[in-house]
Amino acid sequence: MENKPLEGRTCPPCSSAPQRAGEALAKEAPPYDKGAGAAPPIQGQAPFTATRIQGAGAALTYLLGWFYIRWLLLNADWGEPGRFGGWALAVFCAAFFGGVELLMRAAGRRAGGESWAWMAFCGLLAADITAKSFLFWDSGSLFVCELLALHGAAAYWVLCRAGLLTEGATGPFAALDALRALVLYPFGRFFLRVRVVWYGLKKGAGRLRGHRGHRSKKNTAFWVTLAAALPLLLAAAALLAGADEGFDRLLNDLLHRLELIALPDWFWQNFWCFVLGLPVGAYLFGLIGGALRETPKPGSGPRLRRQAEALRAAPEGALCAAMGAFLALYLLFFALQASYLLGGFAGRLPAGFTAAGYARQGFFQLCAIVVLNFGLLVLAAKLTRRPLRQSPALKALSLCLCGANLLFAAVSFSKLYLYISRFGLTPKRVLSSWFALVLAVLSVLAALSILRPFRAVRAGVLAFCGLFLLLCLCQPDLLIHKANRQLYRAGVLQELDEGFYHPKYISTAGEEAEQAIDGRFEK
Repeated sequence: MENKPLEGRTCPPCSSAPQRAGEALAKEAPPYDKGAGAAPPIQGQAPFTATRIQGAGAALTYLLGWFYIRWLLLNADWGEPGRFGGWALAVFCAAFFGGVELLMRAAGRRAGGESWAWMAFCGLLAADITAKSFLFWDSGSLFVCELLALHGAAAYWVLCRAGLLTEGATGPFAALDALRALVLYPFGRFFLRVRVVWYGLKKGAGRLRGHRGHRSKKNTAFWVTLAAALPLLLAAAALLAGADEGFDRLLNDLLHRLELIALPDWFWQNFWCFVLGLPVGAYLFGLIGGALRETPKPGSGPRLRRQAEALRAAPEGALCAAMGAFLALYLLFFALQASYLLGGFAGRLPAGFTAAGYARQGFFQLCAIVVLNFGLLVLAAKLTRRPLRQSPALKALSLCLCGANLLFAAVSFSKLYLYISRFGLTPKRVLSSWFALVLAVLSVLAALSILRPFRAVRAGVLAFCGLFLLLCLCQPDLLIHKANRQLYRAGVLQELDEGFYHPKYISTAGEEAEQAIDGRFEK
Protein backbone atom coordinates (compact mmCIF):
# COMPACT_ATOMS: atom_id res chain seq x y z
CA MET A 1 0.00 0.00 0.00
CA GLU A 2 1.49 3.30 -1.06
CA ASN A 3 1.80 6.22 1.23
CA LYS A 4 0.60 9.29 -0.57
CA PRO A 5 1.98 12.63 0.36
CA LEU A 6 -0.24 14.88 2.41
CA GLU A 7 -0.83 17.63 -0.05
CA GLY A 8 -2.99 20.51 0.87
CA ARG A 9 -3.39 19.29 4.43
CA THR A 10 -2.50 21.22 7.53
CA CYS A 11 0.09 20.03 10.06
CA PRO A 12 -1.34 17.77 12.77
CA PRO A 13 -2.27 19.53 15.98
CA CYS A 14 0.47 17.76 17.91
CA SER A 15 3.23 19.34 15.84
CA SER A 16 2.47 22.84 17.03
CA ALA A 17 1.70 21.93 20.65
CA PRO A 18 5.21 22.59 21.98
CA GLN A 19 5.33 25.94 20.28
CA ARG A 20 1.97 27.00 21.69
CA ALA A 21 2.97 25.75 25.16
CA GLY A 22 6.16 27.80 25.00
CA GLU A 23 4.23 30.89 23.93
CA ALA A 24 1.74 30.46 26.76
CA LEU A 25 4.54 29.93 29.24
CA ALA A 26 6.30 33.06 28.04
CA LYS A 27 3.11 35.05 28.47
CA GLU A 28 2.54 33.74 32.02
CA ALA A 29 6.16 34.22 33.19
CA PRO A 30 6.70 37.29 35.34
CA PRO A 31 8.85 40.11 33.97
CA TYR A 32 12.55 39.93 34.75
CA ASP A 33 13.88 42.88 36.71
CA LYS A 34 17.47 43.53 35.66
CA GLY A 35 17.90 46.12 38.35
CA ALA A 36 17.25 43.57 41.11
CA GLY A 37 20.53 41.88 40.32
CA ALA A 38 18.92 38.44 39.98
CA ALA A 39 19.97 35.88 37.45
CA PRO A 40 17.77 35.49 34.37
CA PRO A 41 14.98 33.03 35.11
CA ILE A 42 14.95 29.62 33.53
CA GLN A 43 12.09 29.16 31.11
CA GLY A 44 9.20 27.63 33.02
CA GLN A 45 10.56 28.55 36.47
CA ALA A 46 9.59 31.78 38.21
CA PRO A 47 12.46 33.68 39.83
CA PHE A 48 12.65 33.93 43.61
CA THR A 49 11.14 37.13 44.95
CA ALA A 50 10.46 38.49 48.42
CA THR A 51 8.20 41.26 49.64
CA ARG A 52 9.01 43.98 52.12
CA ILE A 53 6.80 42.25 54.67
CA GLN A 54 8.92 39.10 54.40
CA GLY A 55 12.04 41.20 54.77
CA ALA A 56 10.61 42.77 57.94
CA GLY A 57 9.87 39.27 59.25
CA ALA A 58 13.45 38.23 58.57
CA ALA A 59 14.76 41.24 60.52
CA LEU A 60 12.38 40.42 63.39
CA THR A 61 13.63 36.83 63.65
CA TYR A 62 17.26 37.99 63.89
CA LEU A 63 16.29 40.07 66.91
CA LEU A 64 14.18 37.28 68.43
CA GLY A 65 16.94 34.70 68.00
CA TRP A 66 19.48 36.91 69.79
CA PHE A 67 17.01 37.78 72.54
CA TYR A 68 16.05 34.12 73.10
CA ILE A 69 19.67 33.07 73.64
CA ARG A 70 20.81 36.13 75.58
CA TRP A 71 17.92 36.76 77.95
CA LEU A 72 16.05 33.46 78.12
CA LEU A 73 18.49 30.56 77.94
CA LEU A 74 21.59 32.22 79.38
CA ASN A 75 19.64 34.28 81.93
CA ALA A 76 17.62 31.34 83.27
CA ASP A 77 18.25 29.98 86.75
CA TRP A 78 18.23 26.25 85.96
CA GLY A 79 18.95 25.33 89.55
CA GLU A 80 15.46 26.50 90.43
CA PRO A 81 13.18 25.33 87.61
CA GLY A 82 10.53 28.01 88.11
CA ARG A 83 12.88 30.75 86.91
CA PHE A 84 13.11 30.95 83.13
CA GLY A 85 14.24 34.36 82.14
CA GLY A 86 11.79 36.20 84.40
CA TRP A 87 10.60 39.36 82.68
CA ALA A 88 12.42 38.36 79.47
CA LEU A 89 9.82 35.70 78.65
CA ALA A 90 7.04 38.27 78.77
CA VAL A 91 9.03 40.62 76.52
CA PHE A 92 9.84 37.83 74.05
CA CYS A 93 6.22 36.72 73.83
CA ALA A 94 5.04 40.30 73.38
CA ALA A 95 7.55 40.86 70.56
CA PHE A 96 6.77 37.50 68.91
CA PHE A 97 2.98 37.70 68.98
CA GLY A 98 2.88 41.43 68.32
CA GLY A 99 5.35 41.21 65.43
CA VAL A 100 3.59 38.26 63.78
CA GLU A 101 0.23 40.00 64.19
CA LEU A 102 1.54 43.16 62.49
CA LEU A 103 3.08 41.13 59.66
CA MET A 104 -0.15 39.21 59.10
CA ARG A 105 -2.19 42.43 59.06
CA ALA A 106 0.23 44.02 56.60
CA ALA A 107 -0.12 40.95 54.38
CA GLY A 108 -3.91 41.26 54.44
CA ARG A 109 -4.54 38.17 56.59
CA ARG A 110 -7.63 38.59 58.75
CA ALA A 111 -7.66 37.16 62.26
CA GLY A 112 -10.35 34.65 63.17
CA GLY A 113 -11.87 34.02 66.56
CA GLU A 114 -9.84 30.87 67.14
CA SER A 115 -6.54 32.70 66.62
CA TRP A 116 -7.44 35.09 69.45
CA ALA A 117 -8.24 32.11 71.67
CA TRP A 118 -4.84 30.54 71.02
CA MET A 119 -3.11 33.86 71.62
CA ALA A 120 -4.94 34.22 74.95
CA PHE A 121 -3.92 30.68 75.90
CA CYS A 122 -0.26 31.39 75.16
CA GLY A 123 -0.44 34.76 76.93
CA LEU A 124 -1.84 33.23 80.11
CA LEU A 125 0.82 30.50 80.09
CA ALA A 126 3.58 33.08 79.62
CA ALA A 127 2.11 35.25 82.39
CA ASP A 128 1.94 32.25 84.72
CA ILE A 129 5.58 31.29 84.09
CA THR A 130 6.67 34.91 84.52
CA ALA A 131 4.71 35.33 87.76
CA LYS A 132 6.18 32.14 89.21
CA SER A 133 9.64 33.44 88.41
CA PHE A 134 9.11 36.31 90.85
CA LEU A 135 6.43 35.21 93.32
CA PHE A 136 6.27 31.43 93.64
CA TRP A 137 8.28 28.27 93.30
CA ASP A 138 7.08 25.55 90.97
CA SER A 139 7.96 21.91 90.40
CA GLY A 140 10.28 20.98 87.58
CA SER A 141 7.85 18.56 85.94
CA LEU A 142 5.02 21.05 85.59
CA PHE A 143 7.43 23.79 84.58
CA VAL A 144 8.74 21.71 81.66
CA CYS A 145 5.17 20.89 80.62
CA GLU A 146 4.29 24.59 80.63
CA LEU A 147 7.29 25.50 78.50
CA LEU A 148 6.60 22.75 75.97
CA ALA A 149 2.93 23.70 75.79
CA LEU A 150 3.82 27.37 75.27
CA HIS A 151 6.25 26.65 72.42
CA GLY A 152 3.90 24.19 70.71
CA ALA A 153 0.82 26.41 71.04
CA ALA A 154 2.74 29.44 69.72
CA ALA A 155 3.82 27.54 66.59
CA TYR A 156 0.28 26.23 66.07
CA TRP A 157 -1.07 29.77 66.48
CA VAL A 158 1.07 31.03 63.59
CA LEU A 159 -0.62 28.62 61.16
CA CYS A 160 -4.00 29.41 62.67
CA ARG A 161 -3.37 33.17 62.33
CA ALA A 162 -2.24 32.78 58.73
CA GLY A 163 -5.37 30.78 57.87
CA LEU A 164 -3.32 27.71 56.90
CA LEU A 165 -5.02 25.08 59.05
CA THR A 166 -6.15 22.11 56.98
CA GLU A 167 -9.85 22.76 57.54
CA GLY A 168 -9.57 26.46 58.31
CA ALA A 169 -9.98 25.67 62.01
CA THR A 170 -9.01 23.00 64.50
CA GLY A 171 -10.51 19.70 63.37
CA PRO A 172 -9.74 16.02 62.78
CA PHE A 173 -6.43 16.95 61.16
CA ALA A 174 -5.17 18.97 64.13
CA ALA A 175 -2.30 16.54 64.69
CA LEU A 176 -1.20 17.03 61.07
CA ASP A 177 -1.36 20.81 61.50
CA ALA A 178 0.73 20.60 64.67
CA LEU A 179 3.33 18.51 62.81
CA ARG A 180 3.44 21.09 60.03
CA ALA A 181 3.85 23.96 62.49
CA LEU A 182 6.57 22.33 64.61
CA VAL A 183 8.57 20.38 62.02
CA LEU A 184 7.63 20.69 58.35
CA TYR A 185 7.44 24.48 58.03
CA PRO A 186 10.46 25.46 60.20
CA PHE A 187 12.89 22.79 58.99
CA GLY A 188 11.56 22.59 55.44
CA ARG A 189 12.15 26.34 55.03
CA PHE A 190 15.17 26.58 57.33
CA PHE A 191 17.25 28.51 54.76
CA LEU A 192 14.41 30.70 53.54
CA ARG A 193 15.69 33.66 55.55
CA VAL A 194 19.06 33.50 53.79
CA ARG A 195 17.32 33.65 50.42
CA VAL A 196 15.12 36.56 51.49
CA VAL A 197 18.06 38.55 52.88
CA TRP A 198 20.20 37.83 49.82
CA TYR A 199 17.38 38.91 47.54
CA GLY A 200 17.01 42.16 49.49
CA LEU A 201 20.75 42.86 49.30
CA LYS A 202 20.86 42.23 45.58
CA LYS A 203 17.81 44.36 44.98
CA GLY A 204 19.25 47.22 47.02
CA ALA A 205 22.57 46.91 45.22
CA GLY A 206 20.77 46.93 41.90
CA ARG A 207 18.94 50.13 42.76
CA LEU A 208 22.17 51.71 43.92
CA ARG A 209 23.86 50.66 40.69
CA GLY A 210 21.03 52.25 38.76
CA HIS A 211 21.57 55.58 40.49
CA ARG A 212 25.37 55.36 40.17
CA GLY A 213 26.13 54.20 36.67
CA HIS A 214 29.89 54.03 37.17
CA ARG A 215 29.48 51.18 39.66
CA SER A 216 29.82 47.90 37.86
CA LYS A 217 27.95 44.73 38.68
CA LYS A 218 31.15 42.94 39.63
CA ASN A 219 32.09 45.63 42.16
CA THR A 220 28.65 45.48 43.74
CA ALA A 221 28.77 41.71 44.10
CA PHE A 222 32.27 42.03 45.56
CA TRP A 223 31.22 44.42 48.33
CA VAL A 224 28.05 42.49 49.11
CA THR A 225 30.02 39.26 49.48
CA LEU A 226 32.64 41.00 51.62
CA ALA A 227 29.98 42.42 53.92
CA ALA A 228 28.40 38.98 54.30
CA ALA A 229 31.79 37.41 55.15
CA LEU A 230 32.76 40.05 57.75
CA PRO A 231 30.86 38.45 60.69
CA LEU A 232 32.47 35.08 59.91
CA LEU A 233 35.88 36.73 59.83
CA LEU A 234 35.31 38.29 63.25
CA ALA A 235 34.13 34.93 64.62
CA ALA A 236 37.26 33.19 63.31
CA ALA A 237 39.48 35.88 64.83
CA ALA A 238 37.74 35.52 68.20
CA LEU A 239 38.18 31.73 68.15
CA LEU A 240 41.87 32.00 67.34
CA ALA A 241 42.36 34.65 70.02
CA GLY A 242 40.75 32.37 72.58
CA ALA A 243 42.91 29.43 71.53
CA ASP A 244 46.28 31.16 71.81
CA GLU A 245 47.40 33.95 74.13
CA GLY A 246 50.10 35.13 71.74
CA PHE A 247 47.60 35.59 68.91
CA ASP A 248 45.31 37.41 71.35
CA ARG A 249 48.09 39.85 72.25
CA LEU A 250 48.88 40.31 68.57
CA LEU A 251 45.32 41.26 67.79
CA ASN A 252 45.16 43.67 70.73
CA ASP A 253 48.43 45.30 69.68
CA LEU A 254 47.17 45.60 66.12
CA LEU A 255 44.00 47.29 67.29
CA HIS A 256 45.93 49.72 69.43
CA ARG A 257 48.37 50.47 66.60
CA LEU A 258 45.46 51.22 64.32
CA GLU A 259 44.10 53.48 67.07
CA LEU A 260 40.89 51.54 67.24
CA ILE A 261 38.79 51.30 70.33
CA ALA A 262 39.08 47.88 71.93
CA LEU A 263 35.80 46.05 71.87
CA PRO A 264 34.37 45.61 75.38
CA ASP A 265 33.27 42.28 76.86
CA TRP A 266 29.59 43.07 76.47
CA PHE A 267 30.08 43.36 72.71
CA TRP A 268 31.58 39.91 72.45
CA GLN A 269 28.93 38.45 74.75
CA ASN A 270 26.13 39.81 72.60
CA PHE A 271 28.00 38.88 69.43
CA TRP A 272 28.20 35.23 70.41
CA CYS A 273 24.58 35.29 71.52
CA PHE A 274 23.74 36.63 68.07
CA VAL A 275 25.71 33.82 66.41
CA LEU A 276 24.07 31.17 68.59
CA GLY A 277 20.69 32.74 67.89
CA LEU A 278 21.04 32.33 64.12
CA PRO A 279 19.59 28.77 64.09
CA VAL A 280 16.78 29.90 66.42
CA GLY A 281 15.92 32.78 64.12
CA ALA A 282 16.12 30.54 61.05
CA TYR A 283 13.67 28.14 62.69
CA LEU A 284 11.28 30.99 63.54
CA PHE A 285 11.43 32.52 60.07
CA GLY A 286 10.95 29.12 58.48
CA LEU A 287 7.62 29.07 60.30
CA ILE A 288 6.66 32.75 59.96
CA GLY A 289 8.09 33.36 56.48
CA GLY A 290 6.71 30.08 55.20
CA ALA A 291 3.26 31.06 56.46
CA LEU A 292 3.55 34.49 54.82
CA ARG A 293 4.60 33.04 51.46
CA GLU A 294 1.85 30.43 51.31
CA THR A 295 -1.71 31.35 50.46
CA PRO A 296 -4.61 29.64 52.25
CA LYS A 297 -6.07 26.65 50.41
CA PRO A 298 -9.69 26.21 51.50
CA GLY A 299 -10.08 22.97 49.55
CA SER A 300 -7.35 21.00 51.32
CA GLY A 301 -9.65 19.86 54.13
CA PRO A 302 -12.42 18.47 51.91
CA ARG A 303 -9.81 16.81 49.70
CA LEU A 304 -8.31 14.95 52.65
CA ARG A 305 -11.79 14.01 53.81
CA ARG A 306 -12.55 12.51 50.39
CA GLN A 307 -9.32 10.52 50.56
CA ALA A 308 -10.24 9.32 54.03
CA GLU A 309 -13.64 8.19 52.75
CA ALA A 310 -11.86 5.60 50.62
CA LEU A 311 -10.83 3.83 53.83
CA ARG A 312 -14.45 3.04 54.74
CA ALA A 313 -14.36 -0.61 53.79
CA ALA A 314 -14.71 -2.50 57.08
CA PRO A 315 -17.92 -4.55 57.37
CA GLU A 316 -20.30 -3.33 60.01
CA GLY A 317 -20.77 -6.79 61.43
CA ALA A 318 -17.02 -7.26 61.97
CA LEU A 319 -16.78 -3.96 63.83
CA CYS A 320 -19.74 -4.86 66.01
CA ALA A 321 -18.19 -8.23 66.84
CA ALA A 322 -14.85 -6.61 67.75
CA MET A 323 -16.43 -3.95 69.98
CA GLY A 324 -18.65 -6.57 71.58
CA ALA A 325 -15.62 -8.69 72.43
CA PHE A 326 -13.94 -5.71 74.12
CA LEU A 327 -17.08 -4.92 76.11
CA ALA A 328 -17.44 -8.56 77.20
CA LEU A 329 -13.85 -8.52 78.43
CA TYR A 330 -14.46 -5.31 80.39
CA LEU A 331 -17.66 -6.69 81.87
CA LEU A 332 -15.77 -9.75 83.13
CA PHE A 333 -13.14 -7.45 84.67
CA PHE A 334 -15.75 -5.35 86.46
CA ALA A 335 -17.59 -8.46 87.71
CA LEU A 336 -14.47 -9.98 89.28
CA GLN A 337 -13.54 -6.76 91.09
CA ALA A 338 -17.04 -5.58 91.97
CA SER A 339 -16.43 -5.96 95.73
CA TYR A 340 -13.52 -3.52 95.87
CA LEU A 341 -13.75 -1.81 92.50
CA LEU A 342 -14.31 1.68 93.92
CA GLY A 343 -13.15 0.84 97.41
CA GLY A 344 -10.38 3.40 97.21
CA PHE A 345 -12.86 6.21 97.85
CA ALA A 346 -13.85 4.47 101.11
CA GLY A 347 -10.25 3.72 102.07
CA ARG A 348 -10.59 -0.08 101.66
CA LEU A 349 -7.48 -1.91 100.51
CA PRO A 350 -7.74 -5.37 98.91
CA ALA A 351 -6.08 -8.22 100.78
CA GLY A 352 -2.48 -8.87 99.84
CA PHE A 353 -1.85 -5.36 98.53
CA THR A 354 -0.05 -2.33 99.87
CA ALA A 355 -1.42 1.13 99.11
CA ALA A 356 1.56 1.97 96.90
CA GLY A 357 1.44 -1.35 95.04
CA TYR A 358 -2.33 -1.17 94.61
CA ALA A 359 -2.17 2.32 93.09
CA ARG A 360 0.86 1.80 90.89
CA GLN A 361 -0.24 -1.59 89.62
CA GLY A 362 -3.58 -0.50 88.32
CA PHE A 363 -3.54 3.22 87.57
CA PHE A 364 -1.36 3.38 84.47
CA GLN A 365 -2.79 0.17 83.01
CA LEU A 366 -6.35 1.44 83.31
CA CYS A 367 -5.42 4.78 81.76
CA ALA A 368 -3.83 2.91 78.87
CA ILE A 369 -7.08 0.95 78.44
CA VAL A 370 -9.00 4.23 78.15
CA VAL A 371 -6.60 5.51 75.47
CA LEU A 372 -6.97 2.17 73.63
CA ASN A 373 -10.74 2.55 73.70
CA PHE A 374 -10.47 6.01 72.18
CA GLY A 375 -8.47 4.52 69.33
CA LEU A 376 -11.13 1.83 68.88
CA LEU A 377 -13.84 4.50 68.68
CA VAL A 378 -11.88 6.43 66.03
CA LEU A 379 -11.37 3.30 63.93
CA ALA A 380 -15.05 2.42 64.17
CA ALA A 381 -16.04 5.93 63.11
CA LYS A 382 -13.61 6.13 60.18
CA LEU A 383 -13.69 2.56 58.82
CA THR A 384 -17.42 1.78 58.83
CA ARG A 385 -19.16 2.01 55.48
CA ARG A 386 -21.81 4.37 56.80
CA PRO A 387 -21.70 7.02 59.53
CA LEU A 388 -21.58 5.70 63.06
CA ARG A 389 -24.80 7.44 64.06
CA GLN A 390 -26.77 5.72 61.29
CA SER A 391 -26.00 2.24 62.63
CA PRO A 392 -28.08 1.47 65.75
CA ALA A 393 -25.82 -1.42 66.78
CA LEU A 394 -22.54 0.48 66.41
CA LYS A 395 -24.05 3.53 68.07
CA ALA A 396 -25.15 1.52 71.12
CA LEU A 397 -21.81 -0.29 71.39
CA SER A 398 -19.91 2.99 71.09
CA LEU A 399 -21.96 4.56 73.89
CA CYS A 400 -21.28 1.51 76.06
CA LEU A 401 -17.58 1.88 75.33
CA CYS A 402 -17.70 5.53 76.42
CA GLY A 403 -19.44 4.44 79.62
CA ALA A 404 -16.70 1.87 80.23
CA ASN A 405 -14.14 4.65 79.78
CA LEU A 406 -15.84 6.72 82.48
CA LEU A 407 -15.85 3.74 84.83
CA PHE A 408 -12.18 3.01 84.13
CA ALA A 409 -11.28 6.64 84.82
CA ALA A 410 -13.21 6.51 88.11
CA VAL A 411 -11.46 3.29 89.14
CA SER A 412 -8.07 4.77 88.30
CA PHE A 413 -8.75 7.85 90.36
CA SER A 414 -10.03 5.75 93.27
CA LYS A 415 -6.71 3.86 93.36
CA LEU A 416 -4.82 7.13 93.29
CA TYR A 417 -7.08 8.66 95.94
CA LEU A 418 -6.32 5.80 98.34
CA TYR A 419 -2.61 6.34 97.77
CA ILE A 420 -2.86 10.10 98.32
CA SER A 421 -4.95 9.77 101.49
CA ARG A 422 -2.18 7.70 103.10
CA PHE A 423 1.00 9.26 101.74
CA GLY A 424 0.03 12.79 100.77
CA LEU A 425 0.41 14.71 97.52
CA THR A 426 3.35 15.03 95.18
CA PRO A 427 3.63 16.78 91.79
CA LYS A 428 3.41 13.44 89.96
CA ARG A 429 0.27 12.45 91.86
CA VAL A 430 -1.31 15.79 91.02
CA LEU A 431 -0.50 15.29 87.32
CA SER A 432 -1.88 11.74 87.44
CA SER A 433 -5.14 12.95 89.00
CA TRP A 434 -5.42 15.67 86.38
CA PHE A 435 -4.85 13.14 83.61
CA ALA A 436 -7.66 10.92 84.94
CA LEU A 437 -9.95 13.98 84.90
CA VAL A 438 -8.97 14.74 81.29
CA LEU A 439 -9.80 11.18 80.22
CA ALA A 440 -13.22 11.45 81.89
CA VAL A 441 -14.01 14.77 80.19
CA LEU A 442 -12.93 13.47 76.78
CA SER A 443 -15.10 10.38 77.28
CA VAL A 444 -18.13 12.58 77.94
CA LEU A 445 -17.41 14.64 74.81
CA ALA A 446 -17.06 11.45 72.75
CA ALA A 447 -20.45 10.21 73.99
CA LEU A 448 -22.08 13.55 73.18
CA SER A 449 -20.59 13.52 69.67
CA ILE A 450 -22.16 10.10 69.07
CA LEU A 451 -25.58 11.33 70.17
CA ARG A 452 -25.43 14.68 68.39
CA PRO A 453 -22.98 15.83 65.72
CA PHE A 454 -20.69 18.76 66.55
CA ARG A 455 -16.99 19.56 66.24
CA ALA A 456 -15.90 17.02 68.81
CA VAL A 457 -12.17 17.21 68.01
CA ARG A 458 -12.13 20.98 68.34
CA ALA A 459 -14.08 20.79 71.59
CA GLY A 460 -11.70 18.11 72.90
CA VAL A 461 -8.60 20.19 72.09
CA LEU A 462 -10.09 23.29 73.71
CA ALA A 463 -11.14 21.27 76.78
CA PHE A 464 -7.64 19.81 77.11
CA CYS A 465 -6.03 23.25 76.84
CA GLY A 466 -8.51 24.73 79.31
CA LEU A 467 -7.88 22.00 81.89
CA PHE A 468 -4.13 22.33 81.46
CA LEU A 469 -4.34 26.09 81.93
CA LEU A 470 -6.44 25.57 85.05
CA LEU A 471 -3.82 23.16 86.39
CA CYS A 472 -1.06 25.71 85.84
CA LEU A 473 -2.94 28.66 87.33
CA CYS A 474 -4.10 26.90 90.52
CA GLN A 475 -0.54 26.81 91.94
CA PRO A 476 -0.26 23.03 92.42
CA ASP A 477 2.79 23.21 94.68
CA LEU A 478 0.96 25.51 97.06
CA LEU A 479 -1.96 23.07 97.10
CA ILE A 480 0.47 20.22 97.79
CA HIS A 481 1.94 22.19 100.67
CA LYS A 482 -1.44 22.92 102.28
CA ALA A 483 -2.77 19.36 101.85
CA ASN A 484 0.35 17.71 103.26
CA ARG A 485 0.40 20.15 106.18
CA GLN A 486 -3.15 19.14 107.10
CA LEU A 487 -2.27 15.43 106.84
CA TYR A 488 0.80 16.02 109.01
CA ARG A 489 -1.19 17.78 111.72
CA ALA A 490 -3.82 15.01 111.59
CA GLY A 491 -1.13 12.41 112.22
CA VAL A 492 -1.50 10.69 108.85
CA LEU A 493 1.99 11.75 107.75
CA GLN A 494 4.83 11.11 110.17
CA GLU A 495 7.15 13.58 108.51
CA LEU A 496 7.17 16.17 105.73
CA ASP A 497 9.42 15.72 102.72
CA GLU A 498 11.41 18.92 102.20
CA GLY A 499 11.76 18.11 98.51
CA PHE A 500 8.35 19.65 97.83
CA TYR A 501 8.89 22.76 99.93
CA HIS A 502 10.49 26.09 99.33
CA PRO A 503 11.80 28.34 102.11
CA LYS A 504 9.03 30.79 101.22
CA TYR A 505 6.49 28.21 102.39
CA ILE A 506 8.14 27.24 105.68
CA SER A 507 6.89 30.36 107.44
CA THR A 508 3.30 29.27 106.86
CA ALA A 509 3.75 25.61 107.73
CA GLY A 510 3.42 25.89 111.49
CA GLU A 511 5.98 25.30 114.24
CA GLU A 512 5.89 21.51 114.08
CA ALA A 513 6.25 21.45 110.32
CA GLU A 514 9.12 23.93 110.52
CA GLN A 515 10.95 21.71 113.00
CA ALA A 516 10.42 18.62 110.85
CA ILE A 517 11.65 20.34 107.72
CA ASP A 518 14.61 21.93 109.50
CA GLY A 519 15.58 18.54 110.89
CA ARG A 520 15.64 17.00 107.41
CA PHE A 521 17.68 19.94 106.11
CA GLU A 522 20.27 19.51 108.89
CA LYS A 523 20.68 15.86 107.97
